[in-house]
This record gives sequence, C-alpha cells and structure tokens, in this order.
Amino acid sequence: MAVIDNFSISKMDNSINQSQKELEDKLLTIASGGQVSMAVALGMELNLFQAMATACKASPRHFATAAEIATQAGCKERYIFEWLASMACAGLIDVDPSGRLFSIKPEHVQILAGENGKQAHRHLYTMAFLPGFGIAFPELKAAFSLGGPRGVPYSAYEDTFYTAMINFSRSLHDEHLCGVYIEMLGVLELLQNGANVLDVGCGGGYHVQKLARHFPKSTFTGVDITQSAIDKAIAGAKGLHNAKFICADAGRLHKDWTGKYDLVFFFDSCHDLGRPDLTITEVNRVLKPGGFFAMLEWLNGTGNVYDNIKTYGGPLAALFYGISALHCIGVGSNEEGDLGLGMMMGIDTGKKLLENAGFAKENISVQKPPFLPYNALRFQRPY
Repeated sequence: MAVIDNFSISKMDNSINQSQKELEDKLLTIASGGQVSMAVALGMELNLFQAMATACKASPRHFATAAEIATQAGCKERYIFEWLASMACAGLIDVDPSGRLFSIKPEHVQILAGENGKQAHRHLYTMAFLPGFGIAFPELKAAFSLGGPRGVPYSAYEDTFYTAMINFSRSLHDEHLCGVYIEMLGVLELLQNGANVLDVGCGGGYHVQKLARHFPKSTFTGVDITQSAIDKAIAGAKGLHNAKFICADAGRLHKDWTGKYDLVFFFDSCHDLGRPDLTITEVNRVLKPGGFFAMLEWLNGTGNVYDNIKTYGGPLAALFYGISALHCIGVGSNEEGDLGLGMMMGIDTGKKLLENAGFAKENISVQKPPFLPYNALRFQRPY
C-alpha cells in the first residue's frame, strides 16, 4: 500500500511540475513577445521595415548590413543592429550565418513593410498602440484602484494613440471601405448622388477623409469628444470642401440636427463610449426617414470569456481583452451611469442598444464583411 501511495504522490508531483513548467514557458513567451512588440512599434514609427526592404532590394543577395539599413533609415548603426537582432531572434526577418547580414523574405515584404500602395499587416499597427498605453499607465493604474478616478481620459494617451488608430484603421479599411463595404450596406448610389453623412467617434478623421475624397457630392461631418483628435482630423482634411469636424459629446448632439442625416456611421467606436445608449438614441433622432445607420464593431464576441476563447482562440482573445483593459474600459468609464462595455461587448449587446434606442427590431440586420474580423449592424429607417 505504501508503494502505491508513493507512486501516486510521485505521479502527482510530476503532473504539478509539468503544469508549472508549461506556465513558466508561457510566461517566457509572453515576456519575449512584449519586448518584441515594443521594438516593432519603434520600427513602425521609424519606418525601419521599409528601410530594410529597400536596402535588401538593392543588394544582389537580398541581404543588407545594419550600416546599409541605418543609412536608408537615417538612424544610428548600433541601434539598428540591436533592433535587427531582436527581429531576427523573433523570427520576423532572416539573418545569415555570419550574424551580420539581414533580410526580409520577398513574400513577407507586403506584410512587414507594405508595398504597391497597400498597408502593412494590421497586427503591426496593433503593436503601435503600446507606446500610448505606456504613456497612460499611471492614470490607468489609478483608475483600477478602489478610491481612484472613474476612468481614464482620452488625453492621457496623448497624440500617440490617435496616430496609431489612424494607421490601424487604414490597414483594415483602406482597400475596401469605399467599395465592398459601402456596397454591402446598400448605400453606394446614395453617396454617389449626394448624402449628408455623420461619423460618430471619428477620432483622427480617417474614415471621413477617405469617404469625402471618394464621394465628392456627399457632405461629411465627424464628431469626437477629444479636441486633439479633432485637431488632427482637421489638419488631415485640408483641401476637402465636403468634410468638417466638430468637438462635441455625441450623447448630446446639436438640437437643430433632428432628421438631418441620410447616413450615420460608427467605426469601431461604440464600445469606447461611456453612454452608448444615449449616443444611439441621439443617432435615432438625427437620422432622416429612409436613412441608414451602420455600426462596425468587434461584434463576434459573446460577453462570455470562455466562449470567446473558443471563438477566437486564446492569443487573439487575449489581445482583444488586453486592449480593452488598457484602453477601452478606461475611456468608457468617465461619466455617471457609464456602461463600460469594452471591446468584446458582442452582437446581442449591440442589437439591444439599437432596440432600446427606438430602432425597430425588424429593420436591424447583422452583416459580416468578408474582409474584416468585424460584424456590422445595419439599420434602415422606413420612409
């Protein structure tokens, strides 16, 4: 009996040791990924992948030295070498046996550097959020604590966040926004003929600017609560006669806007709003008879963490919840009665918000863009 007991204890110890080893390995992977992600964010800011792609293209072997890449980037060689070493160890680029020559595989240039007018992969721009999260870290820490402030103001993330958000949006939407997405919503002819359009939570103005350039007969207004975002949007819209931006609380839109807009957009903004219920009620008020409301969101989530891990897989679900914890919950918790929805609010929550705001249930549809990890809630008001 004692032998069996000892065997059982030994087996249990081995199982515990294996579990601990797996956790330690997972922590190492996360720690390494965190450091590499910040290095990638720095590379994005300095256009290092583009510089590397150019330097490698000029070489017959398609490899380049740190000095050649540094010259192309306008940076110091010693810093560039260490950055290249980090990227090579992470498996993002190649290094030859000498340890001094580096290369991007030709088939990886589009993903890492972008080419032929297309943006680099969206995951790179996700890493570009990290410096902004770091800037806001002290205020975020205070907001987490009992007795701390309700939330984190957008201003805590400074301009870094809005620049990253513009680039992230461009990487997701640039190719399809004015074509496939608009056609999917059934509003192409409306925009071509001339519509009055509102973008709620416009941020740095990317979507308004893109749409205004493509549909010159339509008029576009972007609204955001943060003045620095509006300033960036105005600067980016120079020369556009059909786009304007207003710093305002979307939950309290101008009283004269009742029945003014043919089309109202949300682009990945609903979950960041403190009172999306009030904002969507205002959308209902300012929408014309026959008008459209389209809300593009991360709506595959269910609100159940266990289910979301199964839906997205652990790494992607962890990424979404991480961004939500470091940004979305904080900026969405700054006013009395805030809902604090977070990034994984889910389809049912989105539909319920529309229904509670007075949108007829039978006129709400869920549509899945084939080119995005999003869903769109579409509503058309009857005439």
